[in-house]
Amino acid sequence: MISFRHLNHGAILCLIAGSCLSTLSAQERPSRIAPKIVCVDCVRVTIVSGNGQTGNPSDTLSQPLVIRLTAVFDGAPVPDARVDFEVTPPSGATGTMLSSPTGLPSGSPTFVAVITDAQGIGLAQLKLGNLPGDYPVAVSCGGCIGAKFTETAIEAAPCSVGALMTTHSDDPHDRVHLTPSLIVALGNMELLVPSVGGSFAFSSGFRTQAYQEHLREVWFKWMDPLEGLKDNDAPECQKFKEEIHSEFGRRDAQGKCVSGHCLLETQPPALRSDHTGGTVTCPGPLACAFDASVDPGPIYTIDALADSCGLTRPRPRRDRVHFRLKA
Repeated sequence: MISFRHLNHGAILCLIAGSCLSTLSAQERPSRIAPKIVCVDCVRVTIVSGNGQTGNPSDTLSQPLVIRLTAVFDGAPVPDARVDFEVTPPSGATGTMLSSPTGLPSGSPTFVAVITDAQGIGLAQLKLGNLPGDYPVAVSCGGCIGAKFTETAIEAAPCSVGALMTTHSDDPHDRVHLTPSLIVALGNMELLVPSVGGSFAFSSGFRTQAYQEHLREVWFKWMDPLEGLKDNDAPECQKFKEEIHSEFGRRDAQGKCVSGHCLLETQPPALRSDHTGGTVTCPGPLACAFDASVDPGPIYTIDALADSCGLTRPRPRRDRVHFRLKA
């Protein structure tokens, strides 16, 4: 039978079949020596957070690897105890490193020993090596029930979007396949906005279903945190980014859409939309919506001008460029 007691001054006491084993108290041991658990399976390492992360090779993971050390018999936290973190990188990987703000000196970059705080918490930060693959981190302490983190480095393919840009030929500026009433309203707004000192740039009308799916795929690859094409400045990616800007448009320094429909700066395209037809709100084969970048000029608002032409923006905060007929 095993029982556990956590005494004053940081002493750890385990009773195993009537015999007594204990660490030195905090006052009795040198301050540089951390206590170790001296009984078998009387405490447990539990993962709190940071497990299952992915990152690019050589990245430092965004979340620390956090554990809690607790007594098995009552779940009480075990403070001021040493816990060891050790990572096993893929064969041949270099640059892997474990570190901790409470770490003890270590001669190996893949190993760090930490001291738990008053709540039994210990943590380490993992920098992935230069190769893709799994980076398991074993957490142990003398005689306790350990745990293992599973972290992964994934080789990003930030320029994979490029092939899509050169294979799709649909014209996103198709206004012929709008509903007749929408064609009239679009024409009225194109005339009205410049007449009051503003500017109007039509950017997207009818889209085939294939092109809608293309937009959606590109949007997610542009925004994906691992592929990171939006923020990737690698020289080999610039050609593909230019192709995307050519198709999707650009915004100026003030955030105004100055070319294209600027969909990459608003929201992910839906699987089906009012641009494709065949939806609940647009059941026919023609498009019931268009996109346009509008500067209303000094007097009126965009929505006031749209309203005078029988148009509305259903979601002006989330999708500033999207117009459809008023119900």
